[in-house]
Amino acid sequence: MCATKYSKAEATGELIRRGLHLCGALNGWPETAMEQLAAGSRLQHFTKGSVVMHAGSDRRDALVVVSGSVEIGGVDSDGARFVLTMRGAGEIIGIARMLRDRKFVYTYRASEDAVLVFLPANVLETVLDAHPPLWRTLCMLMLDRMCDQIELSKRWAFSLPSFRVADTLLRLCAQHGMHSTHDGHLHLRISQTDLAAMLAVSRQTVNKELRLLEQKGALDSGYGELRILDINKLREICDAPRYL
Repeated sequence: MCATKYSKAEATGELIRRGLHLCGALNGWPETAMEQLAAGSRLQHFTKGSVVMHAGSDRRDALVVVSGSVEIGGVDSDGARFVLTMRGAGEIIGIARMLRDRKFVYTYRASEDAVLVFLPANVLETVLDAHPPLWRTLCMLMLDRMCDQIELSKRWAFSLPSFRVADTLLRLCAQHGMHSTHDGHLHLRISQTDLAAMLAVSRQTVNKELRLLEQKGALDSGYGELRILDINKLREICDAPRYL
């Protein structure tokens, strides 16, 4: 039996459809809606560190992460880099870019090699208008993320660096952790520089806190990667008194 041959355009279209179906926020959407989204979307590959969208860009695209991960952040008034959040495979970002006449100040950057589906705002709006109940899906997603951000701000208020590091690692494990078939442990691909940007602290502070976590047997720190040895030790730190 001969294998079916696909043109490059057909292969790309199939990858777009698969990527959209893997997106949790689009789970349960009617197939007609998914096909409309796929028809109006485009696929793009990014290498680690490359800019997906610059701060101030007027492009109105939502993004679905097919593989890899994307960080959302920028540079503050002192020139220091910061990272608001990182989103991995199966997540949708940039929904706020559906808003018109708004200036967006954050840069989207591939934190590792990534494949992304670009959903033009006008295509997404057309599909949502054709299927009004789907507006509720995106509204609930945005409300959930807003509540998470408020809760995070509350937890971090006046907290010790040890708590913020452990809390961030737990969230990253839930979102981006990968179980290794080699050693059975959870692995996180993140550098100390990126972790420092997420925590708004110096790399030296992150290095110090990771060394302490290594001494407690919670993790091993390698180049651009963390191996979580005992996730319960991270949970214990988050459950302990955490204020200055």
